[in-house]
Amino acid sequence: MKDMDLKAVQDEYELVHYPKIRHINIFLINIRYRNSHIHDELELLTVLHGRGTLRLKQGIVNIEKGSSVLLNSYEAHEIHGGSGGITAIVTQVSRHFCEEYFPEIKNLEFKNNSVQDYLEPDRRAGFVNRVCENALTYIKAVKNFELDILGNICFILNVLITNVPNIRMSDSAFLSRVKCIKRMNSISAYLDSHYLQKTTLKNLADHEGVSPTHLSHFFTKNFGVGFQEYMNNLRFEKAMRLISLPGTTLLQTALDSGFSDSKYMNKMFLKRLGCTPREYKKGLSLEDRETVRMKHRGLQYYYTDDESVKRIQEYLQG
Repeated sequence: MKDMDLKAVQDEYELVHYPKIRHINIFLINIRYRNSHIHDELELLTVLHGRGTLRLKQGIVNIEKGSSVLLNSYEAHEIHGGSGGITAIVTQVSRHFCEEYFPEIKNLEFKNNSVQDYLEPDRRAGFVNRVCENALTYIKAVKNFELDILGNICFILNVLITNVPNIRMSDSAFLSRVKCIKRMNSISAYLDSHYLQKTTLKNLADHEGVSPTHLSHFFTKNFGVGFQEYMNNLRFEKAMRLISLPGTTLLQTALDSGFSDSKYMNKMFLKRLGCTPREYKKGLSLEDRETVRMKHRGLQYYYTDDESVKRIQEYLQG
């Protein structure tokens, strides 16, 4: 496997970069599936096209065109976008944004994820349009765009804080959360390095220095799924990445994804996509495979700046 492809397979957990403005990152993406993952930033997912579900530890949140979902820092979430995927603007804001003027942002935790539940229909549309206009400003990056972005982000945060139920965690609760975050990071890193092996809950518990029972409860509470389901999802996502690469066989894909055999991988594909790996692979054109190899991380496509501007403008024009 080429170095570039190997990096794409290993790059599982999200580390956010800020290429244009400190503490802020905005991009347009198409997501068909993303395994449960976490990141340090507050994230706003605004859907422009498609429909799917977001799985959180609190339950399932339905997402569709015009909806916005708010994700707290280090809140594990799994995204299902269906065969066509969802196209969404992702607005990520660091917990350190504007902390000199609003220090509570570091300890801020929203108690509900569906922004649309707390905005009237006409105001909801205006909010989504503001998010879209802000994304266009960020992507085009014309002179002095930074000032517009900072103002828009403050406006967006104020709308969210004013309307969506939230709490400011105490210092002791925040320190407890930091401890939890460290364990989640340790677990994520360990499993991403051992998914090719027959890893058990006991193996992981021994690595973390806790009992399997304690770890099982911790896992379900903080990742939103049980240990075995998480491992199945992780291996399924690896398989979806590999199967789209030219020259890969189904057996090799199964083995390189951590499945014990191709039959079990077949069951996962039928359960998730309603087709076998062979049928899925056959449905990919050569052009699609090259696009996946070059531009996808798993089942995600990051739109170019030109593509992003075009699609956002199409949404705004109705």
